[in-house]
Amino acid sequence: MNKPQEDFHIGTGTTVEALNHRDEQDIWMLREIADRLAADCRAIVEKVVQELRASQPEYDPVEDEELDRSVTRNVNMAVRTLAKGTALPAEDLNEGLLTGRERYEKHIAVQDVLQGFRTCFTIIHNHFVMYCEAIGVDTRTALRGSRILWAVADGFTARIVAAYRDLATESAIRDAELRTEGVRRILRGEPSIGIYQRLGLDPSHRYAAVCCSFPSGRGSTVRSRLETSGSYSGAPAQVVFEGELVVGLVSKRPEPQKDQIIGIGPFVSLSEVAGSYQVARKLLTIAQAKQLGGIYSAAEASWRLALLESPGVSAHLIDKCIAAVVEYGDFGQEIIDSVEMYFEDSCVVKIAAQRLMVHENSLRYRLRRYEEITGLRLSNPADIAEIQWALEARTLYNDNDCR
Repeated sequence: MNKPQEDFHIGTGTTVEALNHRDEQDIWMLREIADRLAADCRAIVEKVVQELRASQPEYDPVEDEELDRSVTRNVNMAVRTLAKGTALPAEDLNEGLLTGRERYEKHIAVQDVLQGFRTCFTIIHNHFVMYCEAIGVDTRTALRGSRILWAVADGFTARIVAAYRDLATESAIRDAELRTEGVRRILRGEPSIGIYQRLGLDPSHRYAAVCCSFPSGRGSTVRSRLETSGSYSGAPAQVVFEGELVVGLVSKRPEPQKDQIIGIGPFVSLSEVAGSYQVARKLLTIAQAKQLGGIYSAAEASWRLALLESPGVSAHLIDKCIAAVVEYGDFGQEIIDSVEMYFEDSCVVKIAAQRLMVHENSLRYRLRRYEEITGLRLSNPADIAEIQWALEARTLYNDNDCR
């Protein structure tokens, strides 16, 4: 099979024909080496497998048949490359993607896979050098073949890294989807031991549902901080996106960040979290309507939680306590604002007048006009309860939504 080689020297007199002839000579010799490599494939595979087993315990999870198969692919890739006489482009090296996927599924770190491939390709390259010496390949041709092989090795490793990157991304997306669906199922009232285990939730711990709004562009930061500050060691919080909100479970009262509004339900067992979530949603709605910040719980909301349960009552009390007053236009709005401030300041005229920046007598006049227009008495506990309900409902329902 040995074909005599001719020496060609590049100089000012070198012709195109000579260069083409030399290139043909190189390709012929590389194909000769490719044939020898293919013939010795079985021996090379066994040598590589033996070396990997001895030097890389990280490959223990890979079964012999699978390892044999991947090394054989590498040898065949080298054979194909040398037979062509030029390096294969990285996008054609699907062996790298296949090896990357196989090793990723065995949970072998990418750096260990790359080390294993270097071991494999070094042995293949050593055989290439041995064949060059055996058939008397000149230095120029040997160097060309060596460069081709290592260029393919670089492309192969790039494909492995790409496979790991893509698979890690796919895995992260899949895990996030499973996590989101798991949290949503718990909040919907579909408890499952399997979901608890997947999310790392402790069934013996008590959790509270949270429902949180966030400023535009800060959703990921809000979600991460809410999850971190709402976790106990061994009982992590789980918070996910739900439309324009972040929702989930916390194992302790979280720490709100600037511009956050968090509705938090009562701490209950995991099987009761759906009820806690319904409360959290209502609390967030109330807090948003009142333009509050921070954490808003049932303790802060008190009787206001009932507003969302009784829109009919709210509509009736708005008609009874507010509708006639707002017909007076701007003056009517001043009266409503004065009554609201009066209640907020525990019915102390002096303090309320100072906050409204009016004279005390002006405030007293407005309060008296309110009583005259509505027929209600600001000293009557029953009337006070109805007026406060109406004022809160008006803010929550924007005057008309409860009708």
